[in-house]
Amino acid sequence: MATTTVSLNQLLSAPVVTRVISTIRTPQSKLQEFLGFQPGGANRNPVGGHYHGWDIFDKTRTIATGRPPGTGPATIAPQIIGHVHATLYRAHEKIRLLDERIFRIRPLGRGYDSVDIAGQQYITSQEAHLAQRFRNSREFMVTRMLRGTFQLKQSGDDWIPVDSGGTFTVDYQIPAANKTQLNLTGAGNRIDVSWDNTGADVPKQLLNINADFEELHGFPLKHVWCNTTILNHLLNNDRLIELGGTSNVMFDQFARTTSPTEDNRPDTGFVVSFKGVPWCLFHVYDGGITVDGTYTKHLAATAAVFLPDPSPDWTEMVEGSELVRENVLSPPVERFGLAGWSEPITQPSGHELLAVDNALPALYLPKCVGYGTVVF
Repeated sequence: MATTTVSLNQLLSAPVVTRVISTIRTPQSKLQEFLGFQPGGANRNPVGGHYHGWDIFDKTRTIATGRPPGTGPATIAPQIIGHVHATLYRAHEKIRLLDERIFRIRPLGRGYDSVDIAGQQYITSQEAHLAQRFRNSREFMVTRMLRGTFQLKQSGDDWIPVDSGGTFTVDYQIPAANKTQLNLTGAGNRIDVSWDNTGADVPKQLLNINADFEELHGFPLKHVWCNTTILNHLLNNDRLIELGGTSNVMFDQFARTTSPTEDNRPDTGFVVSFKGVPWCLFHVYDGGITVDGTYTKHLAATAAVFLPDPSPDWTEMVEGSELVRENVLSPPVERFGLAGWSEPITQPSGHELLAVDNALPALYLPKCVGYGTVVF
């Protein structure tokens, strides 16, 4: 379909306009919603400020020392205490709206016979646009946390999130053994046969990963995140078909997911539970965003993410804070996480829509994440 560029005056004086459309659907935010990391989500920790840290005091699997009667206690060393600190990511943007531009224009999606004197619908649309950029920012950080790293590229005073070529790297310290083919405990690669091979024993691989999770941290494997390419391989897997019963469908559940950010309308994702491994849920996520000018899917076509149930025991969204003065007469107020407000401006007359988000996904137990190469 051809796209025609018109001037603002031509656009706002069009005689027949029936609606406003977008050529793309609102990007999905499924992983931050799954983990409870979205603004207002259940798994957030409002620590305040721009910095965060946590202490590490591990539980133990060692056994108390036996001693014969009439002897004193054995002496053991105190448990070692560790510490991690991090600087929170601060996203801060504004949109300037001049009254001259929005005064007495038609509402978006309506004809010339309607006048939106204060430009309310236009302003509301711009507010939604600004908020979506901040949701995209959190989704980028969450998905890259599960990959292990992301980078920030400096351009003047701007810090641009990128996958590569950045000025510095945010490293979540996921062990090398928890990547590629998942040699998690040194017993060998758990993904020992590629999933595009119909003979791969996927249930056995998952059971071995679950056993390794017990040794590494004690949280059971429950969720596998992948895209449609990986799902298609699983639907052709001989072992999953065999365990499901060759005369029956191989899955207990194969349902579309909904996006709570868009009126619960169906999206392109699925949740699948196979009869051969009913204890493990597969989340199919084909979402992506524009990273440094290039559309990039969150999940690669050769990898899957293996996770326990979401819990603040191993990960949470840490939200910082800063003082915000919403206009020159208002006192400063501390705002946590994502905050939005507007400020009037003069000469020329108008106002600015502003938003700031002080937040960073914290991965307390890096060994809880398996970012496995399942197609090789």
